[in-house]
Amino acid sequence: VSHAGAIGIMQITPETFEWIQTYYKDDDYEVDDLKNYSVNIDYGTHILSILMDMYGNEDTAICAYNAGIGRVDGWLEDPEYSDDGKTLKALPIEETENYRHKVQQNKNAYIKLYFQDENSKNSDK
Repeated sequence: VSHAGAIGIMQITPETFEWIQTYYKDDDYEVDDLKNYSVNIDYGTHILSILMDMYGNEDTAICAYNAGIGRVDGWLEDPEYSDDGKTLKALPIEETENYRHKVQQNKNAYIKLYFQDENSKNSDK
């Protein structure tokens, strides 16, 4: 559990959990169930999917996962943080900037790790 009350590997807050449950009408989970890694990952990836559909931009979706939809929508409307209303050129919260950077670093590391064999095979051609 984080200092902000986010739970589990995907760091889901109780408020976000209640929001995402509106998309899962068949599930009868409670906040404590987020301590179960399979429930946590299932809900976390569903949240990311919804954010990707909302924003159509991975980077913006990652920021919304960390800072919240309301904040990101506000930043997208502010020319100081977005030129086009779809992508973020700057962030007013250092924690979200660090989170965005860390997620992208980890994504690149996983791509390198899991697709290394495929990339080396393609470069041999």
